[in-house]
Amino acid sequence: MKILSLCVAILIALLFFDAFVQGSSLDFKTLSRADAPLRINNDIDLKNAASDGDGSEANPYVIKNLHINANGGGCGIYIGNTTKYFILGDITIENASGNGNEYYWNSGIVLYNVMHGTILRAFVTESDKYGIYILNSVNISIKESTFTYNYYGGIYVGGSIDVGIHSNEIYNHNTGSGVDIFNSSLLNISLNEINGTYNGIYARYMNRSILRNNTLRDNVGDGIALYESSENNTITYNYIFKNGNMGVEIQSSKNNSITNNKVYSNGQHGLYLKTSH
Repeated sequence: MKILSLCVAILIALLFFDAFVQGSSLDFKTLSRADAPLRINNDIDLKNAASDGDGSEANPYVIKNLHINANGGGCGIYIGNTTKYFILGDITIENASGNGNEYYWNSGIVLYNVMHGTILRAFVTESDKYGIYILNSVNISIKESTFTYNYYGGIYVGGSIDVGIHSNEIYNHNTGSGVDIFNSSLLNISLNEINGTYNGIYARYMNRSILRNNTLRDNVGDGIALYESSENNTITYNYIFKNGNMGVEIQSSKNNSITNNKVYSNGQHGLYLKTSH
């Protein structure tokens, strides 16, 4: 009889715990297991790593719910040479370090030669270089993610086309930029909160891109800095204030449109143009 009573008590406790977990407001970072770094080198690897989807635009592959400590691994997640549609969602990556070589770059997430990728609700922190490093890629979207305390900066985009950066929080990168762009075009950067970085958005050779409805405040250097032939870009409806140097600084660039921004209380000038028109 005592054994039966004990079994019933254990069953009730398990049911109560299961109901608590399912109804809990705890997010995935609290409950997820520790996962090994992930490397994907082609579409077959991408398919094998996915839990859902078929790789089409209507039904992309889904990789989700990972918590990776990339200490010594060089990067937490590397995806390269893929053409299928995918979503990388609800991911935590910390401590990317130990391998700064090509295709690792000591960054939390690396996308190299990728098409049609979405990063959704990622949390990346304490990388030796960038939170996410995107190189030679097309049609990439980064949404609703947080990048903080990554040494070189939050997001790097190089040699890429059609990259959307929307509704992210990027902060506490005092030695690097919130978003660092090199030789890329057709970017859409909107609704991001960027603070506590060196430059909020820093671009060289960025063309035909839109920076809209971002809040750039309390950065050490400039809120937005466009250098080295960054041309035909639109900067509009941004809030830019309390940055250490300029609100917006544009050098050696032309044909950029700057309209309807609120720029105030910056350390030097609200708008600074040099050899630009």
